[in-house]
Amino acid sequence: MIVNCPEIENEENAQWNETLSNGQTVNGKCVSGYQGSVSRSCIQYDSVGNWSSISGSCGGNFSFFFFQIIQF
Repeated sequence: MIVNCPEIENEENAQWNETLSNGQTVNGKCVSGYQGSVSRSCIQYDSVGNWSSISGSCGGNFSFFFFQIIQF
């Protein structure tokens, strides 16, 4: 039986694709307006895929926003 972790559209400002629960580390993608590097594993418990906690972070692009305000 193949078990996957579900897709997550936004958790801690990152998007996670549906992933096979084989314990390998996968990289997430920061959502629009955020940047950084995030990763986690998808691990199978019984017949359910569970995401591990997130390593890294996606922070806001505040410097770009600040620059835009100063121009006005």
